[in-house]
Amino acid sequence: MNIVVTGATSFVGTGAVKELLDRGHCVFAVLRENSAKADKLLQNGKIPENLTILEEDLGNLGNLVNRMEEQWGGGPYH
Repeated sequence: MNIVVTGATSFVGTGAVKELLDRGHCVFAVLRENSAKADKLLQNGKIPENLTILEEDLGNLGNLVNRMEEQWGGGPYH
């Protein structure tokens, strides 16, 4: 399943992302531009295989949807 996670670098968000990846889901983590906490999502210093990190302004949701469709070629997204 394709799952979008906002707040992915928060305490709850990092745990949710890890659990979703462990269960085999494709995770699209939305972060603020230049997030100082982005490294919390790395495993062994690398971005996990089914994780896409996208720095985006949540005030522009239309752009976010377009970028997700470019990456995954369509939904569904949860």
